[in-house]
Amino acid sequence: MNVAVAGCLGKVGRSLLLYLMQHPHYHLVAGTVSDESHAKGQDLGIAVDQQAIGIKAQTLSELKSMKTSIDVFIDFSNPVGLRSHAQFCHEHHIPFVTGVSNPTEDDINTLKRYAQDIPVLWATNFSVGIYLMHQCAALIARTLGQSADVGIHELHHKHKKDAPSGTSKGLRQTLLNAGIDSVECVSQRLGEAICSHKIDFILPYEQLSLSHVSQGREVYAEGALKSAEWLIKQNPGFYSFADSVTSAKAVGFNPV
Repeated sequence: MNVAVAGCLGKVGRSLLLYLMQHPHYHLVAGTVSDESHAKGQDLGIAVDQQAIGIKAQTLSELKSMKTSIDVFIDFSNPVGLRSHAQFCHEHHIPFVTGVSNPTEDDINTLKRYAQDIPVLWATNFSVGIYLMHQCAALIARTLGQSADVGIHELHHKHKKDAPSGTSKGLRQTLLNAGIDSVECVSQRLGEAICSHKIDFILPYEQLSLSHVSQGREVYAEGALKSAEWLIKQNPGFYSFADSVTSAKAVGFNPV
């Protein structure tokens, strides 16, 4: 599978590059950076403290001028990068996976329009653990109804710009859809913490909590690649990470 990575030198993008280099059955064929990036032209292997691999960081404009065979584009850039890379994939009929957090409603509508012609998968999180957290949270919320006060606490590194995170927003929506009237979300940005999410269900005489902690960004790299491996076999459509988890035993997921 020939993979191109957008936002390839961001925090998750770097983990994705390393994962690709360590798993040779995937083939990294391109990595894009913003027009303002100082890393333009740098060998991607050197950029992630590995041996040179002969593939340089380039802008999307530079990629457009090259004849690169791409099976799937995985995007961990930003909302601006999301728009330009999604358009590129639509124009070149390339399946598109994006994990950009907190896109606008217009961005989602554009992705859905492109999904009429190409497979598109958008996810706020590519962790199987977070997928299972959604399932458990919905079950608990439906069982408890309005008898519990419910809150979400999240912790991310101090460089993360959006708060609450897309993952917390997704968890909150899952709880609301399951019948909880109100969900308070508390966000912290401290140090170099990777990511943790906790949901508390507070009852009169007891407390139930669901907690997920990411031990490394490799979990997102692996999840995105396995989703991409699944996506390239699908018809045009707008897909979620849950779609890939629940139907992709063949590529290594173990759904419940």
